[in-house]
Amino acid sequence: MLVLWSFFLRRCAFWLSCWWLSCALLACGTSGLRKDTPPNQVVVESVEISGTRAVDPSPLLEGLATVPSAKFLGIWDGVAFEYEVYDREVLSKDLLRVERYLRARGYYEAKVVAARVIRTDEQHVRVEIRVHEGAQVSVRSIRLGGLETVSVAVAAEALRANPLRTGRAFDEALYSSSKARILRVLRDSGYAFAKVLGKVQVDVATHSADVEFKISTGPPTTYGEIKIVGLNEVPEEQVRRALQLQPGEAFSQSSLEGARRALLSLGVFTSVVVTASHEDAQGSAVPVHVAVEEAKLRTARFGGGAQLDALQLSNHMTFGWEHRNFLGGLRRLKLDAKPGVIYFPTRLGNLELPDRYLLQHQVKAEFRRPAFLEGRTTGVLTSAFNVYPLLFAETAEDEAIVGFAEFKWTAGVERAFWEDRVIVTPSLNWQLEIPIDYNLLTAGRRVTADAELLDNLLIAFPEALVFLDLRDDKLNTRSGALFSTSLQVASPLLGSHISDFRIEPEARLFVPISPSVTFATRLTVGFLFTGDYAQTLQDPEGYSPAELARDTQKLLFRGFFSGGPNSNRGYPLRGVGPHGEIPFLLGNTDCTLPFNERTCNRPLGGLSLWETSFEVRFPLVGALGAVTFVDMSDVNRRRQLRFTAPHLSPGMGFRYLTPVGPVRLDFGYRVPGAQAFGGVQAEGYASQLFDAPIAAHLSLGEAF
Repeated sequence: MLVLWSFFLRRCAFWLSCWWLSCALLACGTSGLRKDTPPNQVVVESVEISGTRAVDPSPLLEGLATVPSAKFLGIWDGVAFEYEVYDREVLSKDLLRVERYLRARGYYEAKVVAARVIRTDEQHVRVEIRVHEGAQVSVRSIRLGGLETVSVAVAAEALRANPLRTGRAFDEALYSSSKARILRVLRDSGYAFAKVLGKVQVDVATHSADVEFKISTGPPTTYGEIKIVGLNEVPEEQVRRALQLQPGEAFSQSSLEGARRALLSLGVFTSVVVTASHEDAQGSAVPVHVAVEEAKLRTARFGGGAQLDALQLSNHMTFGWEHRNFLGGLRRLKLDAKPGVIYFPTRLGNLELPDRYLLQHQVKAEFRRPAFLEGRTTGVLTSAFNVYPLLFAETAEDEAIVGFAEFKWTAGVERAFWEDRVIVTPSLNWQLEIPIDYNLLTAGRRVTADAELLDNLLIAFPEALVFLDLRDDKLNTRSGALFSTSLQVASPLLGSHISDFRIEPEARLFVPISPSVTFATRLTVGFLFTGDYAQTLQDPEGYSPAELARDTQKLLFRGFFSGGPNSNRGYPLRGVGPHGEIPFLLGNTDCTLPFNERTCNRPLGGLSLWETSFEVRFPLVGALGAVTFVDMSDVNRRRQLRFTAPHLSPGMGFRYLTPVGPVRLDFGYRVPGAQAFGGVQAEGYASQLFDAPIAAHLSLGEAF
C-alpha cells in the first residue's frame, strides 16, 4: 500500500508540475492580449461579505451590482472579459440591498456595520462588507381563515401546502410561496376564482411574527367553452383529444398546464398558450382559450459529418425528411439515411494513410401516431437497416474484416406522466444480424474473411424503458437528477434464437456548487441472465470452435461492454472488460504462443457491469467550457460486481456550446497501478496517445 501511495503522490506531483508549466506558458501567451485598465478608474478585484452566521452570502453576492472582474481561467482579469469598474454610488445602493436581503430572510435588525474599499495596487481595489445579522424573527402564530366552505380533504391539503411552521424562522420567500401554493391547491380543486391574501405583523422586540392568510374560495367551477384558435393544417379533432379537457368537468389549473405540455409534445406547434378566461365566465363555467402557432409540417434535412477516434476515421452524409401530418391525424413519418465511408486503418494511434475504404450505411424510418388508444399515448413503429464493419481499437492493418447487415423493427407506445417527468415506453423488438465478408463493401486493398463460423442471429425481446427526469434543463443541466431503467426479456416465443433477461438501471445527479460550476455524477449497473448460451464462458476448453463462435457472437449483441466517450474515457470504445479470441475473426492466425495481442485480443463482453463518473463542469471563455472528471468501470464474465478492478481514469475535457448541445473533446488518463488491486488482473485494451496511457474522444453532447 505504501508503494502504491508513493507512486500516486509522484504522479500527482508530475501532473501539478505540468499544470503550473501550462499556466506559465499561458501567461506568456495572454500577456499581449490583456486589455489596459480604464483611464482614471480603478477595477474591482474582489468583493467579500463577512459577519453572516446563518445566511449563505453566495446568493447575496450574486445580487450585487458591484462585482469582481471576471478572470480568464480563474487567473487573469482583462483577458477575454471586460473589467468591472468601481463606482461609489453603485456600492452605496448595494449596501442597502444587503440589508434588505437579510431582512427578507427574517433578520429585521440586520445592518451593514462597515464597508471598506482597499487598494491592492494602483489600479485594483478589494471591497469588504461587514454585516451584523442580529436575532432572527420566528413565526409565533399562523391563521388561515376562509377554508370553512371547502371539504375537509381540500382544507387539509391547503394546510399541508403551507411551508411556514410555528417556532421556525420567518422568511419572506416562504411566505410568498405559501400564498402561491395554497392558491394552487384551491384552483386545482375546482375553485377558479379563489384568492389568497396575507398579512404579517412583525414584533422586533420579541423577534416574532404573526402570519394571517385570508382565503376567498368563491363557488366551485367547471370548464366552459373550450375555444382553439390558430389552427391551419393541423386537425382540430386531434388537438382536442390531446387536450383532454371537456366542458362541464371540474376546473383544475394543473390540468390546463398539462394540456399545454401535451400540445407542445405533438411537435407541430412553435407556441401554445392555454388560459382560463375568468372575465368571460358565465356563472360557474369558466371558458378556456387555447392559442397555438403552427410549425412547418414538412421538413427536409441535409448535412454531413466526420469521426476520428481510436476505432476509425470516417465521414458521412445525412439525408432526412419528415412529415408531421402524414395521412392526417397528426401522424408523423420520419425518414433518415446516413451513407458513409471508413478510411481504414487510419485512426487515433495509427495515422497512416488508408489503403482500404469500408462503405457503411444506415437507413431508418419512424412512424408515430398520437392519441393512440387514448389522448396522451403515442404509438411508435420504427424500422432500420444498417450495414457496418465490426472494428476494434486492436484491428490490425492486414486483418480481414467481418461486418453485419442489420435489420431492426420496433413496435411500442410512449406515455408521459407527472408533468412529463416520468416517461414509460414499453415495446416489442426484433433484431436480425446477418454476417457478411466486408470485401463485398470494400474499395482498395482486399483481405478475404473467414465467416463460416457465423450464423444469422435473430434477437426478439419485449423491452420496458422508464425515465424519471428531475433535471432543470435537458441540454445544459445545472441541477436535478435523472433515473432510468431498461428491462429486456429475449424469448423464443417471439422467434428469438436466444433466451435471456437483461436489466440496466442508471442514476445521474447534478449539483451546482457555485453560480457557474456544476458537479455531476452517474452510476450504472447491469446484469445479463442467460438461458441457453454463455455456458462456454466458464470452461472454453470443453467446447468446439463452432460453439465458442456462436456464444461469442451472441454476447457481442447482448453482453455488456465499457469504455468510450460516454463511458470510461480512459479507454477506447469497448476497451474495458474481458478480452480474448473471437474465432470468426482469426482467419489463418494462430493464437498459440507467441500470443499476437493485436490480432487475438478482442472484447468479448460480460454478464455484469458497473460504471461511475464524477465531473466538475465550469466555463472558460464565452461558449467554451471545460470539465475535470474521474471515470471508473468494470465488466465481469460472472454475474457479480467486482470492485477490485476499477480501471481508474481521471482526465480533462473541453466543451463548446452549440444550439444542439456541446461539442466536446475529452482526454482520459489511465493511472498506472490503479487499474486493479489485490492481485486482480486489469482486463481491457489500453490504447496509447503519444506513447502515453491516454485516450482521446471527440463527440457531440455531454458524456451524461
